Amino acid sequence: MAARFPDDESEDTPWAAGGPSSNCSGPILYVAISYSRANEVEVVAKRLAQEHDLVFFDPQKAPRAPVNRGEVTITTSQGTVALPDRWVSFLSHELHNFDDYAIVDSGRDRVFAQARNDNGALTLEYRNGSPQQHYQVKGVDLGDVAEALSQWAENRRHFISKHTWERLSLWD
Repeated sequence: MAARFPDDESEDTPWAAGGPSSNCSGPILYVAISYSRANEVEVVAKRLAQEHDLVFFDPQKAPRAPVNRGEVTITTSQGTVALPDRWVSFLSHELHNFDDYAIVDSGRDRVFAQARNDNGALTLEYRNGSPQQHYQVKGVDLGDVAEALSQWAENRRHFISKHTWERLSLWD
């Protein structure tokens, strides 16, 4: 990225708040792009992510979570869906492709569980309110993901004790 778009403060820079060298946090690169250059930078960033087997995520284009009204909602890469009768077959379909995801929102602010196909391996996360209560585990099998998300939808949390979780601290 820096070779194509220098990390400087010239008038021609696409960076709205510092470039890539000032916005790395562990394995994550987070950059703010000037609106006028967004499409140009997005094309390059997507290509580089694909070449280096990385995940590209644009929060401006991500589906918006429904307004929390105390109801459980499920959002996938395809949009908001009804509670499934058979979680394993539902998730087998919804998490089939790389970067597919399924989010079970509890209807309370920042309380959710989600799973993502991370280049063929499933990653499971849950957040129970504050950023300090946001955890993930990688390499989970489909049955365990189905158990976790179905429990979350029913306001049960027994699945938590079955895994060794890593606390996500990026947003602390």
